[in-house]
Amino acid sequence: MAARPPILAAPALFAAICFACGDLAAQWVCPQAGQLFAALVLCLAFAVLAVLRAPRLAFACCGVLLALVGLFAAEVQPRPPITTPLVRIADSTPSATSATRRLGIATMHEVQGIVVRTMRLRVIESAGPYSETSRREQSQQVDLQVRSVDGVALPHPEGLRLTLYAPMEASFPKLECGAVVGGTVAMHTQERFLDPGVWDSGAWLREQGIAALGSGRAGDVNIASGAQEGSLRCWVHAQQQAASERLVSFAEQSRSARRPAILQLSADDAAMLSAMLTGDRSMLGHRLRVGFERTGSFHLLVVSGMHLAIFSGLVFWLTRRIRLPRVAASLLTIALAFAYAVFTGFGQPVERAFWMVTLYLAGRMLFRERRPLNAIGVAALVMLVFDPGALADSGFQMTLLSVLWRELRCRRRRRRSGHSCAERGIYGWCKWIPHCRRL
Repeated sequence: MAARPPILAAPALFAAICFACGDLAAQWVCPQAGQLFAALVLCLAFAVLAVLRAPRLAFACCGVLLALVGLFAAEVQPRPPITTPLVRIADSTPSATSATRRLGIATMHEVQGIVVRTMRLRVIESAGPYSETSRREQSQQVDLQVRSVDGVALPHPEGLRLTLYAPMEASFPKLECGAVVGGTVAMHTQERFLDPGVWDSGAWLREQGIAALGSGRAGDVNIASGAQEGSLRCWVHAQQQAASERLVSFAEQSRSARRPAILQLSADDAAMLSAMLTGDRSMLGHRLRVGFERTGSFHLLVVSGMHLAIFSGLVFWLTRRIRLPRVAASLLTIALAFAYAVFTGFGQPVERAFWMVTLYLAGRMLFRERRPLNAIGVAALVMLVFDPGALADSGFQMTLLSVLWRELRCRRRRRRSGHSCAERGIYGWCKWIPHCRRL
């Protein structure tokens, strides 16, 4: 019997492609809500009728229905507002200059909020305006959920990315996630360039929940005594930072201990390992960042789907070695894979890999045939349902298309040789590993 086309053999991939077509059509088509709802109801009726009376048309009707659902999801997707009360305050505040000081115009604001994210305390080189003399000072970047500005409460908390500075000889306040802080800071909004094709950093900040940027002196920030509001996000961030600090301390110990050079870790090695294993890039210095950015290889310093696949494979292998039942081993692997994905920030490559691992293990539990194209389709469909705007993201396109291209290439090789890509790799390594074929 002739093999079915990949789309027919993987209905989840077909559903994801149709949903993405509707999502993409939202860039040019803007129907009214009533018209879109009527089209959805009409297409659903046609799809049900086609399934019952004309099965040959059911496939096309279901494709059109999924495209309309994608168009509907793109239209109702909540988008972060461009103008908010905090943005208006930051836009209306002039920069601190000699003229504003002479005229007595206020350029600072008293803010109060909760710390939701902290970066590593760094030592930087800075210079004053119209000066060539640089000085060393301490700096730390934190994200706040601002509740009030100048004593006036905001309608709802808004994000402020605050950079604090202090001289080298001054004591820097210890800011922890969940702490309630207040202080006098200068605020501004991210500059936006209207050149075609220029990256919109303001939109990127809004997606992260940041409405404005700010700077101030560390001595002007006060931490409310005994006031701390913990959350799961803060706990995960604290664990991520703790793991990074352990890597750095291990690197320092390896340099002081008498070990072979190949087993010693430098500060740059620890920073790169921290970024690739925990997702914490706060340890990366400016020199290291610039080197990877100029060579176009900065994507190597992120937790990718390959990391999650290796972790899940190792956990599943260990559960089978200790002879756990099939269902228990699969559920434990899914749970630990989800925990690691959340720990690293649950980025798009990790999210795609997690859904593929989950579908594969769920099919294994149900004694169903596991098809990689179906796993890719489910991963893409889930990501687009929760975030239709991800279709325009280059990271989403690169991760999904690269995996899809590899699987289609492996299908072609499988038809020629009779072995899959995984089998060819396993058989190649098995001759070097004792008892490999028994696994």
